[in-house]
Amino acid sequence: MRLLVLFTIFASLIGSSHSEEKNLNLAETLTQVRENHSKLESYYAVYEGTAPGGKSINAVIVHHKKGKLAAVQAQFLVNGKIVAAPLQVSTPNLGLVLGGSHLVNLHDTHDVLGKLSSVLAILYGEPKFSLGDWAPALSLSKETAAAQLTLTADAQVPWLRGTFPKETTVTQLENHLSFQTPDQALYQVQSQTGILQRQTYTNQGHERTLILKSLETNLSEEEISAFIDKIIPPDISVKSIREHALLIQLQLSSLQQIINSIESQTLTLTQVKERLAKSDSAIKRYLLTIYPDAANQIAGPDKWKEAIQTLSTKEQSGLAKELAHVVRNGWKTPLLLDQTTLLSREEDGKKAANLLIEKFNTIFLSLAIEQALQLHSEG
Repeated sequence: MRLLVLFTIFASLIGSSHSEEKNLNLAETLTQVRENHSKLESYYAVYEGTAPGGKSINAVIVHHKKGKLAAVQAQFLVNGKIVAAPLQVSTPNLGLVLGGSHLVNLHDTHDVLGKLSSVLAILYGEPKFSLGDWAPALSLSKETAAAQLTLTADAQVPWLRGTFPKETTVTQLENHLSFQTPDQALYQVQSQTGILQRQTYTNQGHERTLILKSLETNLSEEEISAFIDKIIPPDISVKSIREHALLIQLQLSSLQQIINSIESQTLTLTQVKERLAKSDSAIKRYLLTIYPDAANQIAGPDKWKEAIQTLSTKEQSGLAKELAHVVRNGWKTPLLLDQTTLLSREEDGKKAANLLIEKFNTIFLSLAIEQALQLHSEG
């Protein structure tokens, strides 16, 4: 397998053909492309791109589906000078690696997201629910280029998240598909692999391009692992995903999807109420994983000690209840969620948001109180 080589950018045109073009149905074609792409066990693709103003990109995306290996390595340049060099990697052993000049290895990502998936499995009523696996994404937009890993449970292709505008036209020419969007983006895609061959984006008369320079498919897990081993420096900083803003983003987007599902009528408020009542243990395991020191998130030992001593005449169960009342009504707490974090347009969506917020915050508070009482008894 050829490892990463950063090429000098040059124009590369896909040869035209005089064969007759065939117009296709957009939705059916996208479904087939995704199915074809999902059959790829692995791939290693090298891309080059150019944009007005002397901008260019070199990128490599790799994926091994069964081995759950994924990586994106890119260089963004202006007039030949590197201005950003993002690297993102996901493997079962490493967890998640993110960054550019300052890389961080979020070693416990898969464990934490697995516990969040367990919560969502209850709320969706799908025992095998999963947030999905990390996969590469690389594409142009009207103003920017994106090279990153994305978390998805759906069959996706690296060059498209979601779908095209309904006005998009799609034609087939020999072994390629051509998608033309209403905003002047042209995607040329390999029919059998679902791999992007070329993307051209015209904006105000200026052309942005992304071109496939080389592609290898059906590589072994060992070959993909060897490439990943070579691009990760040995002195990378190792941290917990608890310390990274990504976790809050993933948590909020996951819970927001519950609200969206209610408002799109794929879930009902009644279902969410019933399932939340069964979710305490799963939510507690998740929150205990991301907040192992929940008590210290709220207050220091002295403040807890003072409050506990003031209420010391209470029995243990009554003491916990009184402490919860004191904290909720008098202490400033770093609540996981509040009324502004989940967006809703409809009444059932708003009610579901309030139920989710109250459930997560109540269990977080109970964890903190359990810890505070345990430390007090040991002291």
